[in-house]
Amino acid sequence: DGTLDFLGRSDHQVKLRGYRIELEEIERCLNDHPDVGQAAATVHGSVDADMRLIAYVVAARHNTKLDITNLRQYLRRQLPDYMVPGEFVMLDRLPLTPNGKVNRRALEESRPDKTTQEPYVAPRTPLEKTLAGIWMSLLSLNVIGIHSNFFDLGGHSLLATQVVAR
Repeated sequence: DGTLDFLGRSDHQVKLRGYRIELEEIERCLNDHPDVGQAAATVHGSVDADMRLIAYVVAARHNTKLDITNLRQYLRRQLPDYMVPGEFVMLDRLPLTPNGKVNRRALEESRPDKTTQEPYVAPRTPLEKTLAGIWMSLLSLNVIGIHSNFFDLGGHSLLATQVVAR
């Protein structure tokens, strides 16, 4: 009857803060890292200002903890900054669909709290406490330390303007 139904993209390309990102390119770089056994990348959030790039990784060796800082630096050498995930989630295994593909819906549903590698040091001064409160509010986090990196926790330039305004 001439009706066209748009069912979505089949290549996992997303648009995030004005950039077109191929999630498979991020996954390929993650899988090339010697300590990573499996990886998947997704975008969470519904509004552009709230959208975050997240990497789900499985260590190559069972019961091994991955060094997120090392992994992030590795990706920064391979990819432009806007393609480096702001959040890394460690999993024992990636959830799969019955036909063996990564179950991206299950990834979204089973997302635990954000993981950071730096040692936690609580805010001490009134200024540090105020800034930590603003960051926690904007990034939807429960804990922010004085060594936390705004951008590594999922912050971006649009949220940075809100930090300044507050």
